[in-house]
Amino acid sequence: MGHAGPKAVLIADDDCSVRRVLAEFMASRGYSVVEAEDGVEAWEKLRDTHTDIVVSDLQMPQCDGRELCRRIRAEPTMRHVRVVIITGGELPERRQLDCDAVLPKPIFVHALLEELERVSSATVEA
Repeated sequence: MGHAGPKAVLIADDDCSVRRVLAEFMASRGYSVVEAEDGVEAWEKLRDTHTDIVVSDLQMPQCDGRELCRRIRAEPTMRHVRVVIITGGELPERRQLDCDAVLPKPIFVHALLEELERVSSATVEA
């Protein structure tokens, strides 16, 4: 089951400057972008809007990227959602987080774009 139109990306990061730069970059590349300042807000927005990809900071207050990813993976209606974790700390293995990719901060937007294209093109098993 496909989704017509631009890929919908949700960017969750408690640093508004990082969120803004990523959102502007993704929007300039044709992505439909929604922003969230933490995992709690991201989870609420994920339940209310169609999202193809989540780009989430690993370390956020209340609900961090690890917990957000866990919630997404546990929700059957979100099996199609790809998750890219970004972090300024030590890079965990993506298998540890059950995400599709892990990228370091500071984030290089072209590296992020390459990862988004890679994870978007991967097939999702139903």
